Amino acid sequence: MILKVVVDTSFLINLMIPTEPKHEKCKEYFYDSMHEFIAPDFILIEIASYFTRVLNLNKKQLNENIDEIKSLINIHNSYNNYEDVFDIIYKYKTRGADSLFVKLADKYKCELLTCDKDQAVKYEKSILF
Repeated sequence: MILKVVVDTSFLINLMIPTEPKHEKCKEYFYDSMHEFIAPDFILIEIASYFTRVLNLNKKQLNENIDEIKSLINIHNSYNNYEDVFDIIYKYKTRGADSLFVKLADKYKCELLTCDKDQAVKYEKSILF
């Protein structure tokens, strides 16, 4: 049986960008494991912002990278009830965007891959890279 694992933005950035400090470790885990990698649709917004603001990608490059992400991970709707997200924020004391990743991990009772120490401390099923 293939297990679902949620990836957050920090993990995905380290996976995709060779100059990121945890690139090799994230890449090794991602490509060597037999998991189904999932993320909330909000990850596409965060990645688009990072690729545009930090990496200065043009629109064509941005779209190519977003298409690559969609081929690597399964994208899930972030939420359909904001009260559920409020509950996650309250329970784990997470930042707004982080709550969407935790909500998805809670929904599937699975682990969350992150390179964000703050996120890993707040959600007990996190794997910190």
